[in-house]
Amino acid sequence: MPVAELERSDAVPVISLQQFCGESSFHFLDLNGGRHPGRELFLRPHRKNYYMIALLESGESRHWVDGKAYSGRPGCIYIGNPQQVHVKEERGTLTGPMVCFTPDALPTADWAEFSVLRNPANLHELFLPEAEFEWILQSMKTIRSEAQAHDRWRRSGIAGGLQLLLSQVSRIYDENSVGSLRGKQPSSLVRRFQDLVSLHYAEWATVRQYSRHLGVTPGHLSDRIRKDLGRSPLALIQERRILEAQRLLVYTDSSIRAIARQLHFAEEGHFSGTCRRLVDSSPSDYRKVNRRIDQ
Repeated sequence: MPVAELERSDAVPVISLQQFCGESSFHFLDLNGGRHPGRELFLRPHRKNYYMIALLESGESRHWVDGKAYSGRPGCIYIGNPQQVHVKEERGTLTGPMVCFTPDALPTADWAEFSVLRNPANLHELFLPEAEFEWILQSMKTIRSEAQAHDRWRRSGIAGGLQLLLSQVSRIYDENSVGSLRGKQPSSLVRRFQDLVSLHYAEWATVRQYSRHLGVTPGHLSDRIRKDLGRSPLALIQERRILEAQRLLVYTDSSIRAIARQLHFAEEGHFSGTCRRLVDSSPSDYRKVNRRIDQ
């Protein structure tokens, strides 16, 4: 299915949880191989306004996240967040549990503690050893039971089940992460920096802007990030800006100049140079090559 044949505009459409299932903060779905309500919404490039965790027990269904193809592998967890761009193809059947939720489902939780929600490595597929698969499956079944309850404890039961699931999947996420120092959790300062980058990458381009908001010096912030992640903060900022540029190049009709302006690059040439350095391609070439999805 060529991406170029899909409907585009100057912005990627956002599908809300309400549009998908009629719920505002939480939805549990058993993927039973059939066509679930709202499925047609996902056959065009889109973002979601909610988080998703799905455990695939059997089947396959080709889909795309940020331009990368996934066939769906039994024994894997698939995660989605509001920043990623998804496209699903019209084929394949899946079985397994899936939870969809917004921050309102966990109002008292510290979301920055869960690496699977922050998703600094922009992962989508997490491989599970057999023992961990059963572990996660049991947690999902517990959430399903709480979701089916009709008493005053339903909401807190769902929140408790979600919090346990997010802790379990975050542990697996850390083991699957590429480019992080495995086995070592980043400090609170570094997690707050990562959260700020996710929120302000389009308008904040310098380390000083982030350090000022965090109440530390640029040097201290740089030292802490290098110690925890082995990376420079500027590299992380630039990678996040270019990731968004890649999404906009493939899934919208915005001009290269407009994308550079939207991401607050000083000039189009600076944007093109950064793109070449990080993805080994000019913005125009990247758009041409990646607008066609190979069968």
